[in-house]
Order: sequence, then C-alpha cells, then structure tokens
Amino acid sequence: MEYHTGRKCALHCGHKDSMFRAFDAATGKLLWEDELPAPGFATPSTYKVTGKQYVVVAACSTKLGTTRGDTYVAYVLGTAPRN
Repeated sequence: MEYHTGRKCALHCGHKDSMFRAFDAATGKLLWEDELPAPGFATPSTYKVTGKQYVVVAACSTKLGTTRGDTYVAYVLGTAPRN
C-alpha cells in the first residue's frame, strides 16, 4: 500500500499484543503504531474516498487465548492515531 507521503508501507496486526503497526517497506522503520481493543489477526484493508486513504482492520480474534473482540477499527492515513 502507499502511505500518505507516497512511500510504500507494510501493515502488521497479527500479533497477540493487540498492536497495529505500519512499517516503511523499503527500510523496515516503524512509521506508527496504535493499540487495538483486541488482537487483529486479520488482513487490513485499504481504500480511498475523495482523495483520502483509509485502512480498516477487524479486532475480533480469539486466537492464542487472547481477549475476545468484536470491533472494526478504521484510520485515515495522514493523521495521527487516536490517543
């Protein structure tokens, strides 16, 4: 996927620590991370609407004895993650 700055990035959320991370695909440098309400052992999806790029992930896993969730979390790329 292409990050809002034009660089390619890799998204990762398949870990039981419930963190959703974006890495620069060329350097591996962490671009941002945010804690999901539950682990997101699902493939993130990205789309554009009226020039803004969004990414959404399902945080609803029960794998590996983790907290059960039932939430979809969406981000607008180019903005800071919520606190």
